[in-house]
Amino acid sequence: MSRRLYAAVLGLTVLAHASMANAGHHQWIISELFSNADGTVQFVELLGTAINEQNINGFNVTTAGTIVTSVPIGPNLPSGATAGAYLLIGTAGYAALALAQGAPAPDRVLPDDFLQVAADTVRYAGIAATDVAYTNLPINGIDSLDLEDLSGTVNTPENFAGATGSIDASPQVPALGALASVLLAAGLLGIGGYFALRRRPGTA
Repeated sequence: MSRRLYAAVLGLTVLAHASMANAGHHQWIISELFSNADGTVQFVELLGTAINEQNINGFNVTTAGTIVTSVPIGPNLPSGATAGAYLLIGTAGYAALALAQGAPAPDRVLPDDFLQVAADTVRYAGIAATDVAYTNLPINGIDSLDLEDLSGTVNTPENFAGATGSIDASPQVPALGALASVLLAAGLLGIGGYFALRRRPGTA
């Protein structure tokens, strides 16, 4: 399903379940979920499906898995241009990595391990129609659960300012220090010399 079609279909569903008393915040849906293996780099991305949905102060994103967590997403947004806009909520680890890699900065903050990677259900503003239930959230540090494009894999966070990008939170192989590199080279030369001597005629 395309991004626009997904937003239109789910947006209509949310509208059908929302009352007029909730007008001004209820037309947001969960569009993407991301976590690395240890839960320190995570983000939840919301997508606005109508204009004038900036009044989000006092509302939360919640999880209802084995650990129930609720995170406020206020204050209100600075603009009513919310149709097709995104709200990016990320952990401190995500924010640091995004800064280092030039990815979008989060608009709001999540605690570590907000998303349970084995299985969880995420809900926006207490609206059951927004629920996203999943099992086995990708944790390789590259792929995400993209509800707008289920055929996609690589994470595509976008914030309210419209900044886009991707992060690499995959485990990194530590670089060898200078001394370790010298010792490794010396060891390889020693092994090479040993086998060269072994090949000489008359050498034991």
